[in-house]
Amino acid sequence: MDYLEVVFDTKGLSCSQVEIIIAELYLLGFVGFEERSSTLIAFLEDKNVNLLEIDFKTPVLSVNKMKNTNWNHVWESSFNRVVIDDLCVIRASFHKKDPKIPIDIIINPKMSFGTGHHPTTFLMIQRLLDIHLVDKRILDIGCGTGVLSILAEKKGARSIFGLDIDENAFLNSLENIKINNCKKISVFQTDINGFVNSDFFDLILVNINKNVLLDEMENYVERLSGNGMLILSGFFQSDFNDINSCVSRYNLTLELEKQYKKWQCLVYRK
Repeated sequence: MDYLEVVFDTKGLSCSQVEIIIAELYLLGFVGFEERSSTLIAFLEDKNVNLLEIDFKTPVLSVNKMKNTNWNHVWESSFNRVVIDDLCVIRASFHKKDPKIPIDIIINPKMSFGTGHHPTTFLMIQRLLDIHLVDKRILDIGCGTGVLSILAEKKGARSIFGLDIDENAFLNSLENIKINNCKKISVFQTDINGFVNSDFFDLILVNINKNVLLDEMENYVERLSGNGMLILSGFFQSDFNDINSCVSRYNLTLELEKQYKKWQCLVYRK
């Protein structure tokens, strides 16, 4: 597969502004990112995409075609470990293990979303660290790298099912599950509508964009067991009213709302 390398001008932008740009590009279909001092390099599958039709909010400096050969170099050069509340570290296989941090997760992200760097993943991880997961049945929708599923198993969950429609994410999550010696995670390349499983879940994790989340909300609620918990992220704080109004139609109770760099995470109880 060939890719387009799109270089954006980020001179003068703050780290949080660049993170927002990355999230917006991800929703447009970009699959990899490399941050530099004054530019952001983003990668998009070359499927005859007309970039002129996309209304980018950040100036584009150049567009180059490239072969899918340098991904390891790309993410190794830019992937720093992430430590969450001194309880969990997400690192690549080339980082040394920190014995002072109790939960150690190895993620080789390649072209998948979910390393803990983005505020939504960070918020979701914080919530999982706060919740008792021993013997819980968990559904992870939009699992990306599999990082949330891996954390859930390390915290004692009974079974975890991960779903992602993207083939790269599906394959990458399988790789990361193996690297972390996880045995209780099953991953499927599908959305919630194509998930042929009649189980109910104690906890459902959804870290995807707002529009998909709203469209699929009824399916999430139907899969929750009695007193089950639904944790949502992948949207801005300004989207709260739309999300909360949708969830409220299904009589779930809002237990917690957290914000980080304009992004939000909401916790509901059935």
